[in-house]
Amino acid sequence: MYSQARTNSSLESPKKNDASSSYPCCGGNRLCTIIFFLVLLFIGATAIAIAYEHTTGKEAPLIGGVVPNVTDIFSGGGESDSENDSDNDNDNKNDGNGKNKNDNTNDGDNNGINDEGMIQRVSGSWPDYGFNYDNVQQFDGTNGSGIKVNETFNIGWKMDEKKAGLELEIVNSLTEKWHSYFNQSVTDWDNGSPDVLTLETSVVDPDPDCVPVKGVMKVCNSNYGNNGWKSINEILTEENVIVASVVKMNDYYKESNDSKDEERQYKMCREIGHGFGLPNQDEILSAIDLNTCMDFSAQAQPENSLTPNEYDFMALELLYGDADNNDNNNDKDNDNNDKNNDNNNDKDNDNNDKNNDNNNDKDNGDDKNNDKNNDKNNDKNNDKNNDKNKNLRNLRHG
Repeated sequence: MYSQARTNSSLESPKKNDASSSYPCCGGNRLCTIIFFLVLLFIGATAIAIAYEHTTGKEAPLIGGVVPNVTDIFSGGGESDSENDSDNDNDNKNDGNGKNKNDNTNDGDNNGINDEGMIQRVSGSWPDYGFNYDNVQQFDGTNGSGIKVNETFNIGWKMDEKKAGLELEIVNSLTEKWHSYFNQSVTDWDNGSPDVLTLETSVVDPDPDCVPVKGVMKVCNSNYGNNGWKSINEILTEENVIVASVVKMNDYYKESNDSKDEERQYKMCREIGHGFGLPNQDEILSAIDLNTCMDFSAQAQPENSLTPNEYDFMALELLYGDADNNDNNNDKDNDNNDKNNDNNNDKDNDNNDKNNDNNNDKDNGDDKNNDKNNDKNNDKNNDKNNDKNKNLRNLRHG
């Protein structure tokens, strides 16, 4: 019996070895091995999805909605270039209830901002910002929407009848990291030729919702989420007249370290340009570089497209006229006023001279009359004196 049992044991050992080689994990357990490889597959797919989102800025297909936020993974919720957290103090703040204050969810108290960080209709109506407008439009709309190149020069700010350029205030509601790009863009737009724009700036506290203000362009930044746009300008219009404009720079998408400054400058310049009513000069990504920030296709390599070019200012002149013409008109008016003043002065001088001459002639006539009267009086007095003297002589000799 003993020898038989031992023989059976020796015969069963190879079967156990065969199972271990087929399922090497979990001591050869089939179910455990399958679960192990599924976990490895999920980890690999997640890593690929995160790398894809970090590189392209787009959500990965199929599992993009469930993978972690790549911004938090790579930068801990801060800037990819290790900027100080205080420089991005309005990004990813928690309200104490586990909700991101800037996630822009439509909870009924978000100034009419939708999940994509853009102004939306509420119950069929646009949000009430305290002024009249009938539409909200974008030049860089998502999913192919927005105003196109061939729809240009029919939307702009209201101007005076002289059409002598545009005067506009631009409000800086950005965090500190964006200020230099804002200042440079305003300078570039304000010093074009022809000289169309007269721009003034003011600085206010950062406003992540970027609530519109009537009559001004407002520029803001925040983490607006993975929504397909890195920057956008929304113009609020009434019968195609711009009544307010908001620029939003999306901090969710991080610029590459080797071209961070160029990308930010390019985006800032382009969105401010849209705020004046200018569309993109070109939207074909494969087209030749036009060397202007209003070239949408330049976003892949923005280093040559950081400022407006002459065609942008010519387009502005079509919309608003030339501010230099206003100066020339003022000079012309001043010249005319000077000429009229000179003519009036000459006329007044002539009249004064004529009046003076007349008065002098009259005075001379008065002098003549006086002389005549004096002569007459003198003659009369002399005759009287002569008669008196004659009578005295007669009395003396009589």
